Amino acid sequence: MVVANPLQVRDFARATGELAKTDRVDAQTLALFGERLHPEPRTLLGAWPELGQLTHKPIAALAGVAPFARDSGTWRGQRHVRGGRAPVRRALYMAALVATRCNPIIKDFCQRLLAVGKATTVALTACMRTLLTILTAMVRSNTAWRRTTA
Repeated sequence: MVVANPLQVRDFARATGELAKTDRVDAQTLALFGERLHPEPRTLLGAWPELGQLTHKPIAALAGVAPFARDSGTWRGQRHVRGGRAPVRRALYMAALVATRCNPIIKDFCQRLLAVGKATTVALTACMRTLLTILTAMVRSNTAWRRTTA
């Protein structure tokens, strides 16, 4: 069960192109909102057969959470994340968003990054990558998630 902000759900409905507001439309919108909020674990496994077979750097690149350089000669550009598989990135984004609030290890990691001046999106992307590294190790060693405390 999830308690959702009604304004967010209504904005989500508008964003999907649904302008009508009826009980039936609201029920469909809530169902779709819930699917986006809590993607099934099969999203990662189904869209990602390489999970558990590659190391953390290639997996991060496949997910679109690895920074790519933009350098030329002595000029050093900014690093940006791009590409990857969109369904996987969406699932990781939602997981990281929740983890920064509920998982003490990820929460502390995110707060440390923010404390040294990293942008919120940079910190969240780093959390996505950390979750991805943990998930890769879990799949590789065939272990279940263990709740740990900071």
